Amino acid sequence: MEKVQKSCKDQAISGLLHAETDILRRITEQFDGGWPEFDKALEVLSRAKCRIILSGMGKSGHVARKIAATMASLGKPAHFVHPAEASHGDMGMLTKDDVLLALSNSGNTSELLPIVRYAVSNDIPVVGMTMGAESQLARASTAPLVLPKAGEGCSLGLAPTSSTTAQIALGDALAVGLCVQNDFTRDAFNELHPGGSLGASTKRVEDAMLTGDNIPLVSIDQRSTLIMWTMARKDFDIAGVVDDDGNLIGLIQADDVKPEYTTTAKSVIRQAEPVVSPQETVATAVARMQNKATKACLVVDGRKPVGIVRVQ
Repeated sequence: MEKVQKSCKDQAISGLLHAETDILRRITEQFDGGWPEFDKALEVLSRAKCRIILSGMGKSGHVARKIAATMASLGKPAHFVHPAEASHGDMGMLTKDDVLLALSNSGNTSELLPIVRYAVSNDIPVVGMTMGAESQLARASTAPLVLPKAGEGCSLGLAPTSSTTAQIALGDALAVGLCVQNDFTRDAFNELHPGGSLGASTKRVEDAMLTGDNIPLVSIDQRSTLIMWTMARKDFDIAGVVDDDGNLIGLIQADDVKPEYTTTAKSVIRQAEPVVSPQETVATAVARMQNKATKACLVVDGRKPVGIVRVQ
């Protein structure tokens, strides 16, 4: 009995994944073959002087929130307005300088239609994302964006699964299209994502490094006691070794220096790694630190040490 139940479960999961893969394949084929409706929807959205307002009910509403967040992160101001709240005063969040992007699988969601009608009556462009080609949403839209018709992939054929997968994919496609049209750059992305791993992936080392007297540097003839003192005072587990011209010639890690032995930098110097340039990303610096099992990385401009970054 247990094996039969497992088989049924696996079949249900496999059926779901195949259904969602199929709807994405059909959308891709439609786009690759030329999709004028998509092009028009993108053109209408790009005309928004202020924001793109997204709205949807139920699972379509959750997807709409996600699309709004993606668009905003890629430089196109976007905001989600709940359709039920819109009918209780939040309709005022939608202005003539906005564009409404409304999501409904059927296209006839009763809670969504009032905000669509409000937009139409106030000459606010509407892009309607739906599977209902003859639905009220499609007919009211400035640019109807009709998804390929497909059943839901869940084992009951009821829970929004394939339809929401299609909505997410198409929403991402619109967001990326707007990003490219607006020449949104990595630097601009970094301004909107200063934190987290995404921030680190785009933030430049020169914006995060410590400079000047914070850099632990020693000369080739420096004795071990002074090397250890330099590392401890500046709170790093490495020190850069420089020649008489201030060029970096190697590194010393804390484990290289033993307090019970009196030696010089020359006898324990190792290859100058890890290092990064000021223009590289913090993520690159972190990867090099992890590769060398150290918590800090010297920043060099040519051969000159100009800073240091550390893993927080």
